Amino acid sequence: MAKKKRSSSSVSQHVASPVKSDLTEAESSGSRGATTTLSKSPRPVAAVAPKSASAARAQSKNSSSSLQSRRRYVKKNLWYKNPVWYIVAALILATAVIIVFAYQFNHPQMKATIGGTDATLLHQITSVNSQVFTNVGNGGIQNSFQPTAAGSSPLTGPNGKPEIFFFGAEFCPFCAAERWPLVIALSKFGTFKELHQTASSSTDSSPNTATFTFVDSKYSSDYVDFVPVEAENRDQGALQTPGPNEQAIITKYKVNGFPFIDIAEQFTDSAPIFNPDVLAGYSQRDIASKLTNADDEVTKNIIGSANLFTAAICLATDNKPSEVCTNSTISAIEKSLKPGAFHGTGNSLALTTTSPIWTSRREGNKAA
Repeated sequence: MAKKKRSSSSVSQHVASPVKSDLTEAESSGSRGATTTLSKSPRPVAAVAPKSASAARAQSKNSSSSLQSRRRYVKKNLWYKNPVWYIVAALILATAVIIVFAYQFNHPQMKATIGGTDATLLHQITSVNSQVFTNVGNGGIQNSFQPTAAGSSPLTGPNGKPEIFFFGAEFCPFCAAERWPLVIALSKFGTFKELHQTASSSTDSSPNTATFTFVDSKYSSDYVDFVPVEAENRDQGALQTPGPNEQAIITKYKVNGFPFIDIAEQFTDSAPIFNPDVLAGYSQRDIASKLTNADDEVTKNIIGSANLFTAAICLATDNKPSEVCTNSTISAIEKSLKPGAFHGTGNSLALTTTSPIWTSRREGNKAA
């Protein structure tokens, strides 16, 4: 055991002695003032193996791909710096805005009511202040009534009274406009108890014009018989059929469009009485509320036309009732309607503003 310890000690001394010897020598040299540098073994450097041809090609390809990627990045980020793209984008946006506004202008949101009788509205339009009728006069509307040929037999209705025959269609915007003054004029000779609301077609000219329909209407009068026929509904489907007397009138005058009106075979009118565009964008209540202002364009057209209808009906009823027909405004208009004094042919506002829809509708009926 002792020998093993000594042997181990001697080995340790043998290994450590060279280091210790060197340190001792360095210390002793330093003590003598001599400058001595300890030598260090250089760090081994790994040898760089020469690149193979395939490795060189791969590195070259990677470098080329990286360069192309950088070029693409530059190109991708250059487009938005070009002002031309901003101009193109602005033009596209402006075009889109114009298209939207054009569509909304040609397809306005419908404000008209489609439904039953509105008693408040009906009272409002059938009790317009008399001063408004006086102030409006003919409203600047050129009449388009045609006097019938001399010797024509009077048209009488179911009760033997002078008949007011209206031939129209719910889809028709010109009919929609004409119903307003016709209802107001007829209300001077009788009473509407039922008068439903509707609107003209949404796909025709002057789309969705607020109006009424004479389907299921109820009217009574001591002076006239009112016979309305709405031939087609709002979707141009068949609705009402003329009776024998009314069909004879349609055939006699070769009626091939809407609206048409015959006032007791004293006057006929196959042209719209005023342009329905005047009513564009209004509901029935909007229109009725305007009838208090004689200077409003809506009022001028509706009340002016109503005065023309009233004068024509007065001539058919021998100026009855007198409180309506002897009014100075109506009497003055009557003079322009009498045969020989008529001057409306070719001068009617409706005739000069006839739309392509009206023309095509007439041609369609001819073809039928």
